Amino acid sequence: MTPLLDNEVKLYLERAIDSDVTYQEVLVPSNFVPIENESEVGTPLGAMILDSGAFFNEGTTIHNYRLRL
Repeated sequence: MTPLLDNEVKLYLERAIDSDVTYQEVLVPSNFVPIENESEVGTPLGAMILDSGAFFNEGTTIHNYRLRL
């Protein structure tokens, strides 16, 4: 089995904004781009951060995503 190269993998990410019925584009279809420097949140080198943001202490919040490869 031959593994895929980074430029052979495309990612598309959407976040649910209305009860999992309506989705908002977070990441347009793009190639996998591994990070080259250590991130602030501890993401390992060679991984990819798909989304980021600030969370506020307002009780329980659930974020639902749809990821396509």
